[in-house]
Amino acid sequence: MTFRARPTTKPTTRRRTSHESDARRNLYFNLGFGLIVAVAVLLLVGAGAATWIGEHLAPVAKVNGVSITKDQLRSGSRSRRSGSTTPSRAPARA
Repeated sequence: MTFRARPTTKPTTRRRTSHESDARRNLYFNLGFGLIVAVAVLLLVGAGAATWIGEHLAPVAKVNGVSITKDQLRSGSRSRRSGSTTPSRAPARA
C-alpha cells in the first residue's frame, strides 16, 4: 500500500495561477530595484553638490560681518597678481 503526500497548506477557494504570482513578484522586484537605483542617484547628486559647495561657496574669512568665499578669494588674488585692482580708464577729454 502506498501513501499519498498531503498538501502542507490548506486549499483556499480562490487561488492565483502561477502566472499571476510570477507577474506580481516580478513587478515588486522591479519596483524595488528602481527605488534603490533612484536613492543611489540622489545620494550621488547630493555628494557632488556638497563637494562643489565645499570647494566654491565655503567662507574663508569674515571681514566686518561680510563673508569671503573661496571663489572671491581666488578672483581677488588673480587681480592682485596682475598688478592692478581697479580697471584702467581712458583719460577724459575736455
